[in-house]
Amino acid sequence: MVNGSATITKTWKFSFKKGAQIDLQSTLGSSVSSALRSVWVDLSGDLHLRDELTAADEPVEFTITLTTPAEVSIDGDKITLEKSGKSLKVKHSCNYPYTAEVLTNEPPHSYDTPNPGSCRLRFTLAVPAAQTATFQLELK
Repeated sequence: MVNGSATITKTWKFSFKKGAQIDLQSTLGSSVSSALRSVWVDLSGDLHLRDELTAADEPVEFTITLTTPAEVSIDGDKITLEKSGKSLKVKHSCNYPYTAEVLTNEPPHSYDTPNPGSCRLRFTLAVPAAQTATFQLELK
């Protein structure tokens, strides 16, 4: 059970950048001293996601998961989403090592609601104690 809330701390309403920054720290618990997520659309219509995640006194593992109805292919550092003859490139980077994988979206428990026709793209990164990871995605 999550015992926290996410607060919008900043918004951008420019022609070249529209979006918001959200403070997620209280939703992640005491193992995280800071967690900011920024999401915006740029002038070209590309979607950006940037997480700045700071571990508290112990190392911590973060997962960032995207659910999509598209078919996901990972080829080295290249990720492509494809559906209905259209494709989307996912550029990704982080200042700490991380992994990317595609997971089924089958419900793990009988009481979970199914999400047929979708999968999850999951990024996992380990952040040393008292360090900040900056994870970025760009969908073009």
